[in-house]
Amino acid sequence: DDEALQAWMAEWLEYLIGSSNGRDEAAAKNNHGSNYDQHAVAVARFIGNTSVAEAICGAAGAKRVKEQVGPHGTLPMEDSRTNSEDYHLFDTSALLRLGTLCEPLQPPGHTLFSYSPGKGKPALPEVMHWLEPFAHLPPTQTWPYKNIRPPAQADEKYGNAFRLAANARDWHASSAAYEQLAQTRIQHANGSAWLLELTTPYTGGEDGGGGGRGGGRGGGV
Repeated sequence: DDEALQAWMAEWLEYLIGSSNGRDEAAAKNNHGSNYDQHAVAVARFIGNTSVAEAICGAAGAKRVKEQVGPHGTLPMEDSRTNSEDYHLFDTSALLRLGTLCEPLQPPGHTLFSYSPGKGKPALPEVMHWLEPFAHLPPTQTWPYKNIRPPAQADEKYGNAFRLAANARDWHASSAAYEQLAQTRIQHANGSAWLLELTTPYTGGEDGGGGGRGGGRGGGV
């Protein structure tokens, strides 16, 4: 029943926003915060609560990208973990998914994908540029941080991250290069590529054309 589902999701959004657990996750500065935001925006958009979605999206640049992205596009709070590659991919995908969910609420050139914390400071384009060597098969660089085990379902995780990047409207100029990397991993995945194609089909940043800051980076992929 659609009305019952809408009502339940509205109650769930109230819990996310108003409970102590929800507030703790919203205040988290690592992947917990990124995943909280993308989940809350998805729920808010599902029930048509654009004011909540727009508030989270409007704050996400300074609250998530500026706080989490380190020099050259690293993610220091995830890269300091013992299984850093898995957490790095987890947070990258959460930030990209958040950007994707926020895109319809923001004008071109003013999305999370084009957000800049200041001149010369890294943001999401640098995150993808830093991650690119490790997405190749075989990787063109060795993962530089502590990594006690390789990521589970690494092909799916890299494929998901680069598919989300390929679909970003403000990164339209980089779309083909990002999609090529996504396909490299998707085709290497062990029988689960269909799930990514179902949930995140390639759009080529179809609403794009402006390029944004991602356009300059994507040429090097």
